[in-house]
Amino acid sequence: MKTKYLIKILIFFTLYVSFYSNVFGKINASIIVKVGNEIVTNSDLENEIKTILILSNKNINQKNIDGVKDIAIKSLIRNLIKRNEIKKRKIEKYSEIELNTYLTQISSRLKTDRAGLKKIFLNNNLNYNSFLEKNKTELLWKTLIYLKYKNQIDINTIEVENEIKKRVKNKNINRE
Repeated sequence: MKTKYLIKILIFFTLYVSFYSNVFGKINASIIVKVGNEIVTNSDLENEIKTILILSNKNINQKNIDGVKDIAIKSLIRNLIKRNEIKKRKIEKYSEIELNTYLTQISSRLKTDRAGLKKIFLNNNLNYNSFLEKNKTELLWKTLIYLKYKNQIDINTIEVENEIKKRVKNKNINRE
């Protein structure tokens, strides 16, 4: 009899605690900007600010955070606009080689490799996949712009060759 009573009390207490802990839980995410149907939350902004600071080898302190906050907000807004246009135009192909080259450059600038770059993101509680998606969006955007304007591109190979020769000649003069 006592065990049934204790079990009932334990179940009631467990349900009571779990119910009220969910009801009174604090929601930390707030919407900062809305672009179309997409939103930017304060956690997105925090992730972007930290990413900018870490990739530029700056310390994460209030002065640096204040310095890049506007840049981060504008970057997030541009990214959402680009993503919306990419979806609208159904662009799906991008240069994986260009993405890998960029990631390799970032890794070497931070004096690490690709696995080390992921570890840097993990150690700083940053979303590496969000970083990858942002860069994929940039490459998809480049594809979109190229497809839109490719018919207007006219390359004069003679001018390009002359410009290359001129620059090579100037480099040789500068070395002397």
